[in-house]
Amino acid sequence: MNKKGKITIGIPVFNNEKIIKKRIDDITAQSYQNFTIIISDNNSTDKTREICEKISQNDDRIVFFHHEQNMGPYWNFNFVLDKAETEYFVWVAGDDIWSKKFLEKNIKFLEENDDYVGSIGETSLFNRNYNRNYNENIKLIENSKNPCVVGLIAEPSRVLDVRKNRMNFLNEEKTSSYTDIEKIRLELEMSKNIFKKNNWPVIDVTRKSVEETAASIIKIYDIIKSR
Repeated sequence: MNKKGKITIGIPVFNNEKIIKKRIDDITAQSYQNFTIIISDNNSTDKTREICEKISQNDDRIVFFHHEQNMGPYWNFNFVLDKAETEYFVWVAGDDIWSKKFLEKNIKFLEENDDYVGSIGETSLFNRNYNRNYNENIKLIENSKNPCVVGLIAEPSRVLDVRKNRMNFLNEEKTSSYTDIEKIRLELEMSKNIFKKNNWPVIDVTRKSVEETAASIIKIYDIIKSR
């Protein structure tokens, strides 16, 4: 086993005392164990530092950094990425929850598919008061202070390919509206209408990598923030 592991799990934290221990416990209970965890504390004002320091002392796969000044979330996310020295990397928020085989399945997929640069499982929200109605979700954004909302779109055929690959990876043979090209077109049109109505910037990610998309979003954020 590589001393540094096959994958680095980057956890940027700030005031996560209520959930960080459980989050780390869940990661260390993964079926795949060849990893390094890098935790970066952005000058928390609660007991996050104390909790993380104690945990890192009992597991040499966990590396903990504390910063005496809060450098902002983007800096903190970049910090854990910059510290990674492994073949693979994944960011984790303090309140994320993974299935027990999350790492095992995604690394297996990447190892078997050289033409892919990233992999992720199905996702869902939990412990949220979100209404499934689009308009209710938009109200939440509108009521936020200085929100930066960026719409992401892609060609229907590209979305279909991604969804089919995901279904194959999960060994899911049942057909549904999830892989219905007409439903996908409708979803995209609804999304475009919402973006246009709210005057939100839009990025077509059909031929963009994750890194290119992230860079574009950060650039848009910087422009909006400077206004």
